[in-house]
Amino acid sequence: KWCQGINNLTDVWDTSDGQCVVVLESKFENVSQKVDLTLLNRLLRLIVDHNIADYMTAKNNVVINYKDMNHTNSYGLIKGLQFGSFVFQYYSLVLDLLQLGLTRASELAGPPQLPN
Repeated sequence: KWCQGINNLTDVWDTSDGQCVVVLESKFENVSQKVDLTLLNRLLRLIVDHNIADYMTAKNNVVINYKDMNHTNSYGLIKGLQFGSFVFQYYSLVLDLLQLGLTRASELAGPPQLPN
């Protein structure tokens, strides 16, 4: 059914203007638990103010106390933070672009004068 849906799109296989069709399937497991906060901070600084990026990563780098147990979270995202979905989607976008590679990602994005 998925292939039929792609084939039913109009002009999906037309490459006369340099278009292309990319189909890629991958499986990332426990991405939110494996986020490196230092790398995340550097990536966030590319798109938001550095104070906001520091705030977003500092909220995930905390000590969690429950009764007599302590846990220092220095790796991974804490679920339930207000901006957690944004951070996760942004990190996933970076992973997707890394998987495609620089050349293919640039082709999909298009030139700066005429982006997709």
